[in-house]
Amino acid sequence: MSMSVTKAKKQFLFDIILNTASFAIYVIAQQIILMPFMGKSLNEADFAKFIIFVSVFSIISNSLGGELGVVRQIFNHKKEKDQYNLILSYLLAITFVGSLLVTLLIGYGVVDSVLMATIILLANIRLYASAFFRMHKKFNLVIIQMLLLVLGIFLGIWVFSFTKFIWAPFMFGELFSFVFSLAKTDLLSPVGNIANLDRKILKSFKDYSIVEFLVNLMTYFDKILIYPILGVLSVNTYYATTAMSKIVALITNPLHGVLLSWINSDNKEQNGHIVSKLLKYCLPVTTVVILISLPLTYLAVAVLYKQYLSDAISIMIPISIGVGLAFVTTLIKAILLKLIDSNSLLKIHIVYIIIFVLASISFSHLFGLVGFAISGVVSKLYLLIAFCRLLIKIKKGRTQDD
Repeated sequence: MSMSVTKAKKQFLFDIILNTASFAIYVIAQQIILMPFMGKSLNEADFAKFIIFVSVFSIISNSLGGELGVVRQIFNHKKEKDQYNLILSYLLAITFVGSLLVTLLIGYGVVDSVLMATIILLANIRLYASAFFRMHKKFNLVIIQMLLLVLGIFLGIWVFSFTKFIWAPFMFGELFSFVFSLAKTDLLSPVGNIANLDRKILKSFKDYSIVEFLVNLMTYFDKILIYPILGVLSVNTYYATTAMSKIVALITNPLHGVLLSWINSDNKEQNGHIVSKLLKYCLPVTTVVILISLPLTYLAVAVLYKQYLSDAISIMIPISIGVGLAFVTTLIKAILLKLIDSNSLLKIHIVYIIIFVLASISFSHLFGLVGFAISGVVSKLYLLIAFCRLLIKIKKGRTQDD
């Protein structure tokens, strides 16, 4: 028995390492190479537009294709492929039309908008396929998928340097990973009949997708919201300063994915142990991440976005506090997704985004960019408190709303 437990722990750690490595490959390529390169290659207005596109790209792909994969992972549906492929086919059509309209609104031309909408469509497929690999604990395939994506990004950067095609850095990477995903998943299996669609799956996807949309909206919406409030320079400065949060995500995002694949909602003893540990170490871990994040944030801006360093210094403290809070809430969310009703998370995230929007408008008016950064801290602090309350309820054996 002890040998099997030890083996399971070793496999768990190995899965975390593989998943972290795959995510690290992507973050390094996008946040440390691509975005600083684009920041130096584009003027301030065009770089701000590109930041907004990247934010929209992440919000849509994570909330739709990515979350559909997470729902399949949560329920461990390895056989109901026709159900998920049917939902995915509708999602892709909606994704393309919605993405096309948004990219046109950002200010890109028709041809560029069509190609950029296609990129977002392909990203939905990639993220769905990634969850498929995790569900089957094939984390080595996640790494291969990411390596192909990064290879395409490097090729796209090279093409962009000669052609200035704004879509090039993302298009090649998504195409490479798309071909791999088709070959290694059940995406080409026949789709189901809409009349036989499992309403439980659809409802779960809808609920979790809305929650994930709100989470991603809060992660990336700040880069969009700041534009009409404070202008182009503030968009670029804020993005440069929050680059560190993407590096911290090297730990949280992969761990989140592995936790989802390992947590069993029926194993109350194991879950109670995990919940107790989270509650015990929540504050210390948050503090440590904040203290580590502050000097690393300064270093990241100084190296990657030196042109914005003087403006970024004033917001580094609130940004670092936000990174610490986000680190812990991301880990807690992986537990809550398995153990509580999705409506509880939905209500919390609706309040979360309302707090952020109201705080960002009022604080920005009073304190400028610093106020905007503080509003992120306020909203994330609310999220952490709300999540901890849910953990306490789970520990006491009450997982539903009071």
